[in-house]
Amino acid sequence: ESRLLLKDGTFRQERTRLRMLERFAAWGIPERRIDLRYESSRPEHLATYNEIDVALDPISQSGGATTLEATWMGTPSVVMNARDGRLVSRISASSVTAAGHPEWAAEDAEAYVRIAGELVGSGGAHLRAGGYRRLEAKASAQAAWSGSTSKTSPGRWPSMALVCATRTRMR
Repeated sequence: ESRLLLKDGTFRQERTRLRMLERFAAWGIPERRIDLRYESSRPEHLATYNEIDVALDPISQSGGATTLEATWMGTPSVVMNARDGRLVSRISASSVTAAGHPEWAAEDAEAYVRIAGELVGSGGAHLRAGGYRRLEAKASAQAAWSGSTSKTSPGRWPSMALVCATRTRMR
């Protein structure tokens, strides 16, 4: 049985948690399938990605850093490749494309649901093992191309070279 984990600082407030659970109940989704969490330390936050099979990027305003974190931790992210002309709605699509997975960027809601189902069905385990290595390779290639000597290492945020690679692909 699938579960949905949502994380937001406002879930510290009982009233907010109850409202969210009531919304899901109205859609026929029982509380036992919803895991609401609030903020945590950086190491705990990153460890959360080891608990999930697929990260679902928010629609209309993409997650940006959250998508990079998921990819860094080896968790596939389903994103919407919105073509509405707004940078904020395309950041995550650029990130998964730069990381070598343009197939995770959905063109519409139907594709978003289909891609998520396929990734959940596969368990994502084959992807998880190589998340950091894929990002490091992409970042190193971009650094070499741009003449930068910046490198990444486990336990550190990806180098700016990856972010630069992401930004150039968006054009």
